Amino acid sequence: MDPELDRLEGHIQQLIAGSQRLADENRQLRQALEEARLAQQTLRQRMDEARAQVRSALGRLPDAAPQE
Repeated sequence: MDPELDRLEGHIQQLIAGSQRLADENRQLRQALEEARLAQQTLRQRMDEARAQVRSALGRLPDAAPQE
């Protein structure tokens, strides 16, 4: 085969391998992003619940009257 064609074939194989590697990485990053979004949603819900519990606890505290 022509050396120029061999060189081009090598470059094409490198491009294909790089493209596949990037596609795999992209898929992994999308999955990690989705997992992070779910974790963030869970944490927000837990913060909202904690905030509600603190407000409820504060509402049950007696009013502090100034003592003389």
